[in-house]
Amino acid sequence: MNNKNKENDILESLIKLNIKHEIENSNMNIKLYGIKIKYYQNLLGKLESNKPLFFQKKRIIEYNKKIDEYNKIIDELYQNIEKEYELIKKSRSNLLYIKMVNIGNMYFLDKKYMYKKITFL
Repeated sequence: MNNKNKENDILESLIKLNIKHEIENSNMNIKLYGIKIKYYQNLLGKLESNKPLFFQKKRIIEYNKKIDEYNKIIDELYQNIEKEYELIKKSRSNLLYIKMVNIGNMYFLDKKYMYKKITFL
């Protein structure tokens, strides 16, 4: 019985460590996406400051294509940030679930979750 408790404690600590690492990784990804968004917003600002005149049709077409491309990239980055926030929310709820299961000493439920989490690695 004592060995099973030690084994469960080790597995639980490994899963908690993994979940905390996921949260940190998501936070770093969010910061990275924020930097990329600022970069593309700066590019948009530079484009708008060098806007071609109305009679330069070829340059206006290129200008509009670039603006659309940068806006599309910025939208994708915001969607990625939203996905990262969802991942953080799920990871935090999983961390709370492990704590609640451990409090109730229901290690059989905890082991199934741990096994799934470890095989995910």
